[in-house]
Amino acid sequence: MATGDDTAGTGWVSTEKSGHLRGRRVRDTAPEVALRRAVHRLGLRFRLQRRVAARCRADFVLPRYRVAVFVDGC
Repeated sequence: MATGDDTAGTGWVSTEKSGHLRGRRVRDTAPEVALRRAVHRLGLRFRLQRRVAARCRADFVLPRYRVAVFVDGC
């Protein structure tokens, strides 16, 4: 590494995007909870936050039917 390298040790830099994403919920959003309640009311059972592929987690999975559900909501 060069001695004049000014990028070493600067760490994370705050941006407008980070402030926006900081408050965003990853799980248990209102649309997701509403859908889970409706699915449970139908008698279907599911698992939460299961890995379905590398670096990919479904919001919930219906293992009996081999279905992964991803909810895009607020």
